[in-house]
Amino acid sequence: MEKKIFIDTDGILRDFVGACENRFKTIFDWSQGNSIRNHLNMTKEEWEKALDVREFWTTMPLMKDTTKILQIVYKYIPNESVYFVSSSQQTPGAMAGCLEWYKLHFQRALSDGRIILCQKKELLAGHGIVLIDDHAETCRIFLRKGGWSILYPRPWNILRNQGDPLETFETNLRSILGVWDAEV
Repeated sequence: MEKKIFIDTDGILRDFVGACENRFKTIFDWSQGNSIRNHLNMTKEEWEKALDVREFWTTMPLMKDTTKILQIVYKYIPNESVYFVSSSQQTPGAMAGCLEWYKLHFQRALSDGRIILCQKKELLAGHGIVLIDDHAETCRIFLRKGGWSILYPRPWNILRNQGDPLETFETNLRSILGVWDAEV
Protein backbone atom coordinates (compact mmCIF):
# COMPACT_ATOMS: atom_id res chain seq x y z
CA MET A 1 0.00 0.00 0.00
CA GLU A 2 1.33 3.43 -0.90
CA LYS A 3 1.60 5.62 2.17
CA LYS A 4 1.47 9.41 2.07
CA ILE A 5 1.93 11.95 4.82
CA PHE A 6 0.37 15.39 4.55
CA ILE A 7 1.95 17.87 6.97
CA ASP A 8 0.01 21.01 7.80
CA THR A 9 2.20 24.07 7.45
CA ASP A 10 0.75 26.75 9.77
CA GLY A 11 1.18 25.73 13.39
CA ILE A 12 3.27 22.65 12.56
CA LEU A 13 6.15 23.87 10.39
CA ARG A 14 5.85 27.64 10.45
CA ASP A 15 5.02 29.85 13.40
CA PHE A 16 1.71 31.35 12.32
CA VAL A 17 0.69 32.09 15.92
CA GLY A 18 3.96 33.86 16.72
CA ALA A 19 3.70 35.84 13.48
CA CYS A 20 0.15 36.90 14.40
CA GLU A 21 1.20 37.87 17.92
CA ASN A 22 3.97 39.98 16.44
CA ARG A 23 1.74 41.55 13.76
CA PHE A 24 -1.09 42.40 16.16
CA LYS A 25 1.16 43.23 19.16
CA THR A 26 -0.49 40.77 21.54
CA ILE A 27 -0.01 37.46 23.31
CA PHE A 28 -2.87 35.00 22.92
CA ASP A 29 -4.52 33.46 25.97
CA TRP A 30 -5.44 29.93 24.87
CA SER A 31 -7.69 29.38 27.91
CA GLN A 32 -10.22 31.55 26.07
CA GLY A 33 -10.42 29.29 23.00
CA ASN A 34 -8.23 28.63 19.99
CA SER A 35 -9.54 31.08 17.38
CA ILE A 36 -7.04 33.87 16.80
CA ARG A 37 -9.63 35.86 14.88
CA ASN A 38 -12.00 35.69 17.86
CA HIS A 39 -9.19 36.72 20.23
CA LEU A 40 -8.68 39.79 18.07
CA ASN A 41 -12.42 40.43 17.80
CA MET A 42 -12.21 40.70 14.01
CA THR A 43 -14.79 39.90 11.38
CA LYS A 44 -13.83 37.42 8.66
CA GLU A 45 -13.42 40.31 6.23
CA GLU A 46 -11.20 42.31 8.62
CA TRP A 47 -9.11 39.21 9.27
CA GLU A 48 -8.61 38.44 5.58
CA LYS A 49 -7.71 42.04 4.81
CA ALA A 50 -5.23 42.24 7.70
CA LEU A 51 -3.45 39.07 6.53
CA ASP A 52 -3.60 39.68 2.77
CA VAL A 53 -0.01 40.90 2.95
CA ARG A 54 2.62 38.97 1.02
CA GLU A 55 5.44 39.89 3.44
CA PHE A 56 3.50 38.52 6.45
CA TRP A 57 3.52 35.05 4.89
CA THR A 58 6.97 35.24 3.28
CA THR A 59 8.78 36.18 6.49
CA MET A 60 7.00 33.77 8.83
CA PRO A 61 9.60 31.91 10.91
CA LEU A 62 9.87 28.16 11.22
CA MET A 63 8.59 26.57 14.41
CA LYS A 64 11.38 25.66 16.84
CA ASP A 65 10.70 21.93 16.39
CA THR A 66 10.25 21.89 12.60
CA THR A 67 13.56 20.15 11.92
CA LYS A 68 12.88 17.48 14.54
CA ILE A 69 9.33 16.87 13.25
CA LEU A 70 10.69 16.36 9.74
CA GLN A 71 13.48 14.08 11.00
CA ILE A 72 10.87 11.86 12.64
CA VAL A 73 8.71 11.76 9.50
CA TYR A 74 11.66 10.99 7.20
CA LYS A 75 12.81 8.23 9.53
CA TYR A 76 9.66 6.29 8.54
CA ILE A 77 8.45 7.73 5.24
CA PRO A 78 10.45 8.42 2.05
CA ASN A 79 10.84 12.04 0.98
CA GLU A 80 8.71 11.63 -2.17
CA SER A 81 5.72 10.47 -0.06
CA VAL A 82 5.71 13.56 2.19
CA TYR A 83 3.48 16.46 1.12
CA PHE A 84 3.03 19.89 2.65
CA VAL A 85 -0.49 21.24 2.88
CA SER A 86 -1.77 24.64 3.88
CA SER A 87 -5.29 25.92 4.32
CA SER A 88 -4.03 29.49 4.64
CA GLN A 89 -6.47 32.06 3.37
CA GLN A 90 -6.62 32.15 -0.38
CA THR A 91 -6.23 35.85 -1.09
CA PRO A 92 -3.67 37.24 -3.56
CA GLY A 93 -1.15 38.49 -0.97
CA ALA A 94 -1.42 35.34 1.17
CA MET A 95 -1.07 32.98 -1.80
CA ALA A 96 1.93 34.85 -3.21
CA GLY A 97 3.59 34.97 0.22
CA CYS A 98 2.95 31.28 0.90
CA LEU A 99 4.52 30.27 -2.42
CA GLU A 100 7.56 32.46 -1.71
CA TRP A 101 7.84 30.93 1.76
CA TYR A 102 7.78 27.41 0.32
CA LYS A 103 10.40 28.43 -2.23
CA LEU A 104 12.64 29.66 0.59
CA HIS A 105 12.16 26.70 2.94
CA PHE A 106 10.92 23.73 0.90
CA GLN A 107 12.19 24.33 -2.63
CA ARG A 108 12.51 20.63 -3.48
CA ALA A 109 8.94 19.87 -2.39
CA LEU A 110 7.72 22.86 -4.38
CA SER A 111 9.54 21.80 -7.55
CA ASP A 112 8.37 18.17 -7.04
CA GLY A 113 4.72 19.26 -6.80
CA ARG A 114 4.39 18.23 -3.15
CA ILE A 115 2.91 21.53 -1.96
CA ILE A 116 -0.88 21.68 -1.71
CA LEU A 117 -2.82 24.85 -0.96
CA CYS A 118 -6.30 23.66 -0.02
CA GLN A 119 -9.03 25.09 2.20
CA LYS A 120 -10.64 21.66 2.79
CA LYS A 121 -7.95 19.20 3.79
CA GLU A 122 -10.54 16.43 4.07
CA LEU A 123 -10.61 16.31 0.26
CA LEU A 124 -7.15 14.71 0.52
CA ALA A 125 -8.28 11.95 2.92
CA GLY A 126 -8.09 8.32 1.90
CA HIS A 127 -6.70 4.91 2.71
CA GLY A 128 -2.96 5.08 3.38
CA ILE A 129 -2.95 8.84 3.95
CA VAL A 130 -2.06 10.58 7.22
CA LEU A 131 -2.59 14.25 8.02
CA ILE A 132 -0.44 15.86 10.71
CA ASP A 133 -2.27 18.94 11.97
CA ASP A 134 -2.55 21.19 15.02
CA HIS A 135 -6.35 21.52 15.03
CA ALA A 136 -8.49 18.77 16.54
CA GLU A 137 -11.52 19.48 14.38
CA THR A 138 -9.48 19.25 11.17
CA CYS A 139 -8.13 15.88 12.36
CA ARG A 140 -11.64 14.62 13.24
CA ILE A 141 -13.02 15.56 9.82
CA PHE A 142 -10.04 13.95 8.06
CA LEU A 143 -10.67 10.71 9.99
CA ARG A 144 -14.38 10.76 9.11
CA LYS A 145 -13.46 11.08 5.43
CA GLY A 146 -11.34 7.93 5.50
CA GLY A 147 -7.82 9.12 6.26
CA TRP A 148 -5.66 8.90 9.37
CA SER A 149 -4.71 11.94 11.38
CA ILE A 150 -2.30 12.91 14.10
CA LEU A 151 -3.02 15.91 16.26
CA TYR A 152 0.33 17.48 17.06
CA PRO A 153 0.43 18.90 20.61
CA ARG A 154 0.43 22.70 20.65
CA PRO A 155 -0.58 25.23 23.35
CA TRP A 156 -3.88 25.93 21.54
CA ASN A 157 -5.15 22.34 21.30
CA ILE A 158 -6.37 19.62 23.65
CA LEU A 159 -2.98 17.86 23.73
CA ARG A 160 -1.17 20.88 25.21
CA ASN A 161 -0.35 19.04 28.44
CA GLN A 162 0.59 15.63 26.98
CA GLY A 163 4.28 15.79 27.86
CA ASP A 164 6.94 15.94 25.17
CA PRO A 165 5.19 16.83 21.88
CA LEU A 166 7.84 15.15 19.73
CA GLU A 167 7.65 11.93 21.70
CA THR A 168 3.84 11.95 21.56
CA PHE A 169 3.96 12.62 17.83
CA GLU A 170 6.46 9.85 17.08
CA THR A 171 4.50 7.35 19.18
CA ASN A 172 1.30 8.18 17.28
CA LEU A 173 3.04 7.99 13.90
CA ARG A 174 4.61 4.61 14.71
CA SER A 175 1.24 3.34 15.89
CA ILE A 176 -0.42 4.24 12.58
CA LEU A 177 2.45 2.78 10.59
CA GLY A 178 2.14 -0.44 12.62
CA VAL A 179 -1.53 -0.72 11.66
CA TRP A 180 -0.62 -0.11 8.00
CA ASP A 181 2.06 -2.78 8.08
CA ALA A 182 -0.40 -5.25 9.62
CA GLU A 183 -2.88 -4.56 6.76
CA VAL A 184 -0.41 -5.54 4.01
